[in-house]
Parts: sequence; structure tokens; C-alpha cells
Amino acid sequence: MNIQNTISAKYKLPPTIVVLKDSLTGKMDEELSLPSAIVQDDVDGNVRLFVMLVAPSAKILSHGEYASESAIDAYTFTEKGMWYIRYYAVDSSGNVTIKDIPVTIS
Repeated sequence: MNIQNTISAKYKLPPTIVVLKDSLTGKMDEELSLPSAIVQDDVDGNVRLFVMLVAPSAKILSHGEYASESAIDAYTFTEKGMWYIRYYAVDSSGNVTIKDIPVTIS
């Protein structure tokens, strides 16, 4: 009897996201610059960064995919209340990190 086992090991640690601001405030219908994010991974140099906006109504708006440390542009918030800028990073092993930055719109 011949028994074979295959063990595959994936890297389990998720990437880290550093956002240059902890929170933002702005006014409805005025453009607000979104803070840049730095994404790092101890093993993987191929980390994808996605930016989404979560409206007070819980609707999620995709803002796009960005290279780590690239300038993330601006957005005009069209609804008063608490928004969140959601940074979503995923490495090639499928490890995910999510960081939300609150945005108060008056």
C-alpha cells in the first residue's frame, strides 16, 4: 500500500494598510480629497488595493483599483451623514485587509 500526502502551505498573514488620515469632514456637494494609502506585505510584492465608498444608506460605491502609495483622487459626497472610505487590500495568496476611514458630511 502506497499512501501519498500533499501539503500545500499558503502565506497566511494579510497585508497592512496605512492611511495618512484617521478621519475626514466635509460638506455635501463639495469635492473632498481622499487620503492616500500605503499597502505593505512582508512576503508578497503584488498587493492589490481597492477603494470603495460606503454611503450613510449603506450603499457601496466602487471608487477603483490603485497601485500602493498612488494618489487617490477626490470625491463629491452627495448625501449628508456618516460615510466611510473603505480600503480593501488583497495579496496573491488571497489574504485580505480592510480599513475604514470615517467621513462626516454636513
